[in-house]
Amino acid sequence: GNGVAPPSDAAEQIKQYFFDKHFTLVDSLNCGQVTSNEQTDSIHIARVLAIVDKKIIGTKNFKVVLDSVNGAGGRVTKKILAELGCEVVAINDEPSGLFAHGPEPTAENLTGLCEVVKTKQFDIGFAQDPDADRLSIVDETGTCIGEEYTLALAAKYIFSKKTGSAATNLSTSRMIDDIVEKAGGLVYRTAVGEANVAAAMLEHSCIIGGEGNGGVIDLRVGPVRDSLVGIALVLQLMAETGKSISQLVGEIGGYYMSKDK
Repeated sequence: GNGVAPPSDAAEQIKQYFFDKHFTLVDSLNCGQVTSNEQTDSIHIARVLAIVDKKIIGTKNFKVVLDSVNGAGGRVTKKILAELGCEVVAINDEPSGLFAHGPEPTAENLTGLCEVVKTKQFDIGFAQDPDADRLSIVDETGTCIGEEYTLALAAKYIFSKKTGSAATNLSTSRMIDDIVEKAGGLVYRTAVGEANVAAAMLEHSCIIGGEGNGGVIDLRVGPVRDSLVGIALVLQLMAETGKSISQLVGEIGGYYMSKDK
């Protein structure tokens, strides 16, 4: 396959096969094999590092607080931050699945992260959701900037280097439209859903994409949301510009959305 999450209709069909028992059972002697790959962290880290300049980021010695909400992302994220020369304080770092706060990386759940960044006077705070495909950012003042800015900051860096197209869903802030249009690019809007965004990116060869919930997709790494991609691109933007997160957010400007589930 191409690594894209199945679209909603295909996922529903797979579920229906299960509920209809539309499959074949075999005895243990005829089961397939399970193989294990212990190199997945290093393989993935290498793909992410290939899209940024590790040396430039490393010269900045960024001070980072990481909140992985006791989910799956802590181990590999600490590894890539170390590769990028960051000083890291990790909180909620046990991959127990017992979430230390609400799992959504939204402001109301990140008060602890905000306090640590502010108290320790660190450069940035990163918050992941439990499966580490979404990323929210806390600036150097301890302010949660909002998950809508994650994709916008990533796009700001990508479109500072080249022009092209981007893709996002219909529920994402228009800040990415403004960033891309200033660079002479085009934004494709899709129905909500990671698979829909990834499909549009593949169809139109988009150079960046994602969703306003903090999910960033770069096809050079893979056609799925990836918080490590977001982290790397944001640190690259900070390193190249010499600007803080609050300054970069100020350049993008204030956008206001009401988000309710």
